Amino acid sequence: MQKFTKNYPQYVELLTENDYVLALPQSQILSNCVLDDLFILDHILQTSHDGKEFTTLNGKSYVIKDKKLELQSDSSVRVDILQNDVCYTDSTGVKHFKRIMISNSLDPRFFVQQAASQTSLDEPKYLRDPYEIVQFFKMKVFLEIEESYEDFLEEIRCLKENHILMKGHERAQSKTFKKIAENLKKSLVNTKSVQEQYGGLSENMRNEGIDNLVETLIYERIGAYVRKNLTKQYEEEESKLTSKMRQLYTLYKSDLKSFNEFMGSDFKSEIPAGKCVKIFKVFFRCQLPYEMFFTLHETMLMAAEELAIYLGKPKGTVDAQPLIKYVILVILQAREELEQEGKPFNFMVRLMLMEHFTVKQLGMSEEFYSFVTFKEAENCIMDCQV
Repeated sequence: MQKFTKNYPQYVELLTENDYVLALPQSQILSNCVLDDLFILDHILQTSHDGKEFTTLNGKSYVIKDKKLELQSDSSVRVDILQNDVCYTDSTGVKHFKRIMISNSLDPRFFVQQAASQTSLDEPKYLRDPYEIVQFFKMKVFLEIEESYEDFLEEIRCLKENHILMKGHERAQSKTFKKIAENLKKSLVNTKSVQEQYGGLSENMRNEGIDNLVETLIYERIGAYVRKNLTKQYEEEESKLTSKMRQLYTLYKSDLKSFNEFMGSDFKSEIPAGKCVKIFKVFFRCQLPYEMFFTLHETMLMAAEELAIYLGKPKGTVDAQPLIKYVILVILQAREELEQEGKPFNFMVRLMLMEHFTVKQLGMSEEFYSFVTFKEAENCIMDCQV
């Protein structure tokens, strides 16, 4: 999707400005396709007034039969409609277009005959994208828990009206947050839609998937409120942290020896910014704690790999302390780049959201270890007397 939205803005605009649908083949088919104008014209669909037919931008007509698209001129060309959702094209959540996942390509160049008979993906669908989760809830789950959902909205309203978010009391406030999440989860797990969607997954993935569903629904209603309040309350502390990072980065670029003395590190030369920094910058676009946990974990994996290459060691043999120092460098570099790009760097607040306002059970998982490492890096920076 990123390649499509970046390289073909004219088609993205066409989708967002009209009631068109983008048909997207499942990943194992799409990986063998060439994304060009011919492919796109075969996969942007205009819907008929009765919603029973689709016409591609190059004039091919399809009918909808039993959750399948069938080419009117050739009934052997038939693909399964696996999923419906909405794709948002910007961070505001305003511009969007409809999207369907299909089992095969509608472009005859890439249509795979044996794939046309598939009725579902080989593996149960694991929902991770927040917008995908919201659409799943609205389209399938809501009617099953309408009354319980009204109770949930009332709990959210009371939380806001009681001004429960007070600086320094996040641990106590998180108990109320988790209680709301627990009540919502009890309603969700008993629905037929949730059981069908997550029932085929492993126990760990099922529990994590349902937690992500709960967290997404809560943040849809109260996420902006929580982030706004924490950002305002900790503006001074965030500013001090940012100032220290700016000073440390300047020192790192101008006097590596003094930087090593301050940080207790032993870098022999400046380390070029690699993929790790790019991954970490995604952290600041995440809107939900479960996305943040995932992104920090991916950052840690890449940090360990890059540091091992720098030190000339095999993967998995890097000690914890040098890794934390390297993570600090990643944080400093990312902050510098975000500042140059004019984007916010609310690192402290995001870590607080992850610690106190998440549905995830913090334990000894790899994602939790990654979070702890970044938390320790934050403390190292704050304790450093530049």
